Amino acid sequence: MGVSQKIIGLLIAAVFISGTVHAQPIEHKTRADSSSRSRAPLGAASQIKDIKAYCIDFNWEKPYGRPKLARLGVFGKTDPATHLAWYKMLGVNVIQTFCVSTNGYAWYKNGFVPAQPGLKHDFLPEMVKLGHAEGMLVMGYFTIGSNPRWAGLRPDLNYTADKEGKISGGYHVVYTDEYLDFLSKSISDAVRKTGIDGFMIDWLWQPTRKPTNGRWIECEKKLYKQLMGEPYPGDDALTVKQELTYSRKAIDRCWKAIRKAAKEANPNCIIWITVNHMDHPHVVDSDMYRQADWLMNEKGDLERSYIS
Repeated sequence: MGVSQKIIGLLIAAVFISGTVHAQPIEHKTRADSSSRSRAPLGAASQIKDIKAYCIDFNWEKPYGRPKLARLGVFGKTDPATHLAWYKMLGVNVIQTFCVSTNGYAWYKNGFVPAQPGLKHDFLPEMVKLGHAEGMLVMGYFTIGSNPRWAGLRPDLNYTADKEGKISGGYHVVYTDEYLDFLSKSISDAVRKTGIDGFMIDWLWQPTRKPTNGRWIECEKKLYKQLMGEPYPGDDALTVKQELTYSRKAIDRCWKAIRKAAKEANPNCIIWITVNHMDHPHVVDSDMYRQADWLMNEKGDLERSYIS
């Protein structure tokens, strides 16, 4: 059956004001493949014709010089009503805010993931209530390939992150069974408890392995054997083809765990993927692209969907 999939191309306007990123959405239709592979229903996405989204970004702060990962609790006193006023002023119909920000702590209380230290309001549920009253969709957010809190809980399953929550070496998470269980519980809890219409996923990439100078840690060697059906060949013997096949399997498995957790919690949950390298060999022409409800190309290329 021929299917048209909605592709959301966000032209990032590179406006960085007090930790906020302004994106102007541009929507167009592109023809997806005609195979029988499953696709997520649009659900609540069908309620709006044009997506006009904005994100006031709690991931980052800029006290001096270049932006850095926000310190724990630095935005904890944020008032949902004041927050909503910004979105209303901007004329959006989609609020893109946070379930769990990149520091690994949640923006709602009494959940599976501990709340941001000093969180004054039950922020995300209150944003959902206020946004829905204005006819807006309210979207959360998860960083997938980096989570300093998870790295602190299970340093044996990560390529390190220091105690201050700064990310050492960029993407550091290995997509082990333990992490996928942790991530799935985080997602299902947020979807069920907060009333969000969906969430964005970011940084769904393989670990950079910079802290180990490219050498693989033991948990990833075990994951390689689990996914490839053969022992890890060794850092010096691993071929480009083997690394590519493994990486695509690891990311695909992670994506399917995310989708399963979201759709079991709410079949109409919108999963919004943001990608900064659409044609990367690890993700190009993937089920993730086919099954996403919203797909965002951060580089603003609206001509290519990278779905065959």
